[in-house]
Amino acid sequence: MRQARKMLSANFAEEHADKIPTLLSVSEQAQKFLAEVGGAGKKMRVVIEVDDQGVLSSTLEADPELLELSQAMKLQFRGELIADGYNIRKVDFSKIHGVAGNDLGKLADAMEIPDGARVLDLMCGYGAVSAHILNRAANEGHSIELSMCDLHKVQLDRIPDEVREAAADVTVGDARNLPYEDASFDAVVIKMGLHEVPHIDQPLVFQQVFRVLKPGGRFVIWEVMPDTGEQQDAFTEQMQKKNELAGYESIVVDRYFTRGEQMPWLYEEAGFAGVKQVFEANFHQSTLGRLDSELGGDHHKLDDLNAFVRRCTPDAIRTEVDYKDEGDSISMKVPNRIFRAIKPE
Repeated sequence: MRQARKMLSANFAEEHADKIPTLLSVSEQAQKFLAEVGGAGKKMRVVIEVDDQGVLSSTLEADPELLELSQAMKLQFRGELIADGYNIRKVDFSKIHGVAGNDLGKLADAMEIPDGARVLDLMCGYGAVSAHILNRAANEGHSIELSMCDLHKVQLDRIPDEVREAAADVTVGDARNLPYEDASFDAVVIKMGLHEVPHIDQPLVFQQVFRVLKPGGRFVIWEVMPDTGEQQDAFTEQMQKKNELAGYESIVVDRYFTRGEQMPWLYEEAGFAGVKQVFEANFHQSTLGRLDSELGGDHHKLDDLNAFVRRCTPDAIRTEVDYKDEGDSISMKVPNRIFRAIKPE
């Protein structure tokens, strides 16, 4: 039932880029409610007020018929105002993920981009994947149309000028509600982005990508994918603690790292066929590597993170993940995998 809901976005237009990004989840029952009301000019507005004593209150304003119908249908309005971690996070991913330039070649190989293709780099961040795709196309003498899309304008603002100029468009948009027409792309890629979407919402991303892909189009994902539930729990807890110390509030709440065995199900439930793992590597990630880029150089925070990692990493999995504790740096290997699937003709 949760997957039948829609994600509505607001304030993503360029002229509103300085406003608070708003993501509204509309349940199946709520969609029926809105459809039943119909007509023009029907609005609901949530107002948050702060009095002179700093006390918060909120009010829901709506036309009387909307309020009566919502009460009859037993609806409730839920909202969350939360700090966006990606507005302050700026890191060198090559240092914290251990990814080299030739690793991106594996990603491009999996996409099998033909001459004249339209490609979407979804959750593109600073554009490292896009830069590689564009360079490869140029070296092969191919002409491609590349779109870059990310939820966070701050991230898009960090795209190098040469990459931005070579892209067909750079768009602020939500992977759960893509701002593109049906059957628009020959290939879609997400590198290290799916885990930023809450667990309950990840199927929505697959549904949206399926919608915007042309028949025969490829959907390629590169992700951190722990092998077992114990590894998944330990790694997730460590990342939550690191993000808490770094002040990335929304990232603490949202992140979910899918296990390798869960990935084929996500593809197949959305309608994809030919799901295949095409690449696997075990990258070593260390707590010390987070010190400058995410913990602000604060050694007290690093000490807190290391103490937490020691407590939350079960002895039973330490050999499996090649756990190494060198005092100020704790490292372990984390499986990274590339999966590919096709939208049936």
